[in-house]
Amino acid sequence: MRNLYLLSYDIHDEERLHNVFTIALGYGERIQLSVFLCELSAREYTMLIRELMDTIDCKKDSVLLINIGQDKSRSRIKFLGKNIQLPERRAVII
Repeated sequence: MRNLYLLSYDIHDEERLHNVFTIALGYGERIQLSVFLCELSAREYTMLIRELMDTIDCKKDSVLLINIGQDKSRSRIKFLGKNIQLPERRAVII
């Protein structure tokens, strides 16, 4: 089962900021400057947490992960102002 997560971060160093951005981009779609929507399995969630913990400075930086629920719950997301097209789940063929 895959859940949808909202990932947001506040990083206080340019190098760590770039590294966290790259990690987040590997797991989800950027929907605002420091906000990503990630559809993750339990294993991917654990891997993401591990990568972020190895990257951030826990005394200075913060990362927020909110479990929104299963993919069908996208209807719970509401934008005010400029509407942002949420990424659709697509199959990837390698």
